[in-house]
Amino acid sequence: MSKKLLFLLGGLLFLSSCKDETIIKKEEKTRTRKENLKADFSYKMLDKSAPATVEFYNKSSNADEYVWSFGDDSNKSYVKSPTHTYNKSGTYTVKLTVIGKQTRAYISKTIYISKAVPKPIPNFKFDFIGLSKQYAPSLVQFLNKSSNATEYIWDFGDGNTSNDTYLTSHTYEKGGIYTVKLTAIGAGGRETISKKIEVFDKPTKIQINSIKVTKLLNSNWDNFDGPDVYWILKNKFTNKTIIGKVVYDVTNRDMPLIFDKENLPYMITNVEKQLYLLDFWDKDTMTADDHIGGFSFMPLTYMITYPTTIKLSNNKIKVELSVTWKE
Repeated sequence: MSKKLLFLLGGLLFLSSCKDETIIKKEEKTRTRKENLKADFSYKMLDKSAPATVEFYNKSSNADEYVWSFGDDSNKSYVKSPTHTYNKSGTYTVKLTVIGKQTRAYISKTIYISKAVPKPIPNFKFDFIGLSKQYAPSLVQFLNKSSNATEYIWDFGDGNTSNDTYLTSHTYEKGGIYTVKLTAIGAGGRETISKKIEVFDKPTKIQINSIKVTKLLNSNWDNFDGPDVYWILKNKFTNKTIIGKVVYDVTNRDMPLIFDKENLPYMITNVEKQLYLLDFWDKDTMTADDHIGGFSFMPLTYMITYPTTIKLSNNKIKVELSVTWKE
């Protein structure tokens, strides 16, 4: 074979080889371009502060595998759209790497986890401060004992509200059971506490439970013998009279002298229009009974403060009435 022929054959082989290589490279570029790999994601914070759970939403395209790095030294995740919890506050760089058939791509985003903010702790106490105490119209004072809050909403349970911070008061015009709510608002959210308050309607009755004589001022008594004491309660308008049991031979050693059985308790109705005389006597079988001392007793005069103990006294006798006000 001539040298000219050999040279011609070699040239043909070289051209053929170059053509094949060009075709292969062209096919590779075509596949890479068709793969069109893209990395992308979004996220949603489920909590405002640490510990904070974050949901990640994978928006990548043309990927077969996923590698998540959350930036907090935790293990990597290989699921498509993971959920991750950050236990501490701070700034974290989240990286998503996506892997295709031929190439890989990645994207990084920075998220910020704020410090944990304590939730508000609402609390309050209340006290009846008006003269009528728990009877309507009743003035109630509320003391705010909340923490971790800067704003407050009071709901007094009768349609009235207030935004007072530390101390507030409210008057209940009618009797009833009211649910008082205090909402405390702060950086950590809002929380509500509720308590019930019972206010009584204005009483129309008073019940005398017992009569206690604390002192009989009579210097003529001796230490071993004394008056035979009993009491009489008389309605000055109707003349209705009730009489108590006699206690014999009362001396200073018997003080206080308590009457709580015979004709007691005794109920007085229509209290605003009643006037009573309460007298104490020394029973004498031989002569007329001796008057020890007594009082005029008008329930209306006590319907400002509604005391449970009514004290009566003069220069002869001191008495305490244990009473209950009723509607």
